[in-house]
Amino acid sequence: MAEGGETIIQKPIPTCDNHPSDEVEVYCKHCNKAVCFDCSRIHHHNHDCEGIVKLSRRLRQQIPETCQQIRDGTLYRMKSELESIRLIQRENKEKQKEEATSLENLQTQCMEAVKGIFQSEIIKTSENLKKHNDKLDAREQELIRKIENLNVHVQSHEDSQLTYGKFELLEMDMVLRKMTNDYRSMDTDGAVYSSSLKTPLTSTIIDSLKESLTMEDSLPHFPADCNGDHDNSGHHRLMEPYIITKEARENCPICMDEFTDPQKLTKCGHVFCKECIESFFSYKPSCPNCGVIYGNRTGDQPEGRIAIAKDMTRLPGYGSCNSIKVTYVFMDGKQGPDHPSPGTPYKGITRSGWLPDNKEGRLVAKLLNVAFTRKLVFTIGRSRTTGNDGVLIWNDIHHKTRTHGGAERFAYPDPTYIERVMDELSVTGVTEESADDPTEYEEYSKVF
Repeated sequence: MAEGGETIIQKPIPTCDNHPSDEVEVYCKHCNKAVCFDCSRIHHHNHDCEGIVKLSRRLRQQIPETCQQIRDGTLYRMKSELESIRLIQRENKEKQKEEATSLENLQTQCMEAVKGIFQSEIIKTSENLKKHNDKLDAREQELIRKIENLNVHVQSHEDSQLTYGKFELLEMDMVLRKMTNDYRSMDTDGAVYSSSLKTPLTSTIIDSLKESLTMEDSLPHFPADCNGDHDNSGHHRLMEPYIITKEARENCPICMDEFTDPQKLTKCGHVFCKECIESFFSYKPSCPNCGVIYGNRTGDQPEGRIAIAKDMTRLPGYGSCNSIKVTYVFMDGKQGPDHPSPGTPYKGITRSGWLPDNKEGRLVAKLLNVAFTRKLVFTIGRSRTTGNDGVLIWNDIHHKTRTHGGAERFAYPDPTYIERVMDELSVTGVTEESADDPTEYEEYSKVF
């Protein structure tokens, strides 16, 4: 408690670092450090030093003056800023008045211009509509005459077909009668089947019927392995053994540990543990460091069909060209060994995607054909729309399933779609450089 009842909070006086039992008494300005009296004489005798008490009094006397300087400077800056703000406000008000006047004048001019344009367009539109209606009336009369002529031809054709049909029926009747007589006289020894009327049928007839009813599977059969550069030994064509010197002291970029059976990639030269890079290649066939593609990845897409066709539809954003329609068809089937629930049935689907019929769109169509052949476009999983499991879904290669509606409706216009889908195809290993096998884009080759 100080004189006058004023409370003073004091901290313990710190001790010297070199002499813990001695309190600091001297401040060395050269070393910016408080030390005891003995240290000031021994270690700081040539330095500019000052007693702690004297220094604290001098600094305490400077505090009011420093605070006053700060207050004066702050007040001056605030006044200057206030004047600047007021000046800017006045200038803004004047500019607002000028802009308002200019805007009113511009609005009046625009209204007059629009009014004149509308009147001119209304006159032109009325004239064009009259001409168009006259053409439609003439076309209607022409179509009426053609329909009347067609009715005459149809009636004549029906009469001739009826006459021809009578002769056909007579000939068929004669043939059936002859076949009946031939079958009645056929030897039925050794019959092993009977009809619903319990009339014996010879094995010759049954074999003939079986052969005529044989059907072949029309679905395309893709090769089990579409990995191109891969062979029965895995990825050894893509990499070669590599010796790590003791001086190098490098670690595998994937596991961040010392190399185990190091392998150098043949294209880019980066080195990884054999187990690490083979595991990475099973997910994505590219170098983890630089992204160079190695080989072709094969997915778990079920068997299906792809069709590519040209279409006359013009897509928003691509008004100078027609479009390409890519259609995928999958029949009902069962999940295979690579799917989440082998043996579980799944429903077939039909899906379509749209592309512009230009250079970039044709390249995407070709690469989609390659991706489909490599079983990468679809997979079995959970539907994001319904939440159902075990259904056919897109496999992260986005398609424009509608022609109009914008990107939010998976449609056009979408200026960056082609670039994005090329990136998505590249992630799966499907690039223009890797699409060098014509058997992987046969449907595309039928159209382009």
